[in-house]
Amino acid sequence: MSRRIRSREVLVQMFYQMTMLGDFSEDVKEQFLEERTEGEPNLDEAYMTKVLNLFREHQTEIDGLIGAGSKNWKFTRISKIDLAILRVAVTEVLFLRRDIPQAASINAAVELAKVYGGEKSPKFVNGILGWVVNGR
Repeated sequence: MSRRIRSREVLVQMFYQMTMLGDFSEDVKEQFLEERTEGEPNLDEAYMTKVLNLFREHQTEIDGLIGAGSKNWKFTRISKIDLAILRVAVTEVLFLRRDIPQAASINAAVELAKVYGGEKSPKFVNGILGWVVNGR
């Protein structure tokens, strides 16, 4: 597994925990990384920190887009894992365009939704990300 793929997977897990806690602080990030990834050499912590910091800075905009893109589905009803996947992917798509191709971010998010989400998660994630990239 590539370093970026593994880092994205861990980042989604961290966003899930942070979403459940309602806390995206540096303390939660450090505790998560210490408990869950100690000694794991295949992580790009600089990338993970960059995505988290960009999300913190733009959370209102990102969550607003996710909510607007999930037509006929209230934001509060989106599963927490789908929300974590979407938050990471929308952050990448909107704010890391130069570093990561949009198609790669979308594909990675759909693959994570297949692994961690429910039966309809891949289609849901793909639809929202397609709307963010093409339809807004």
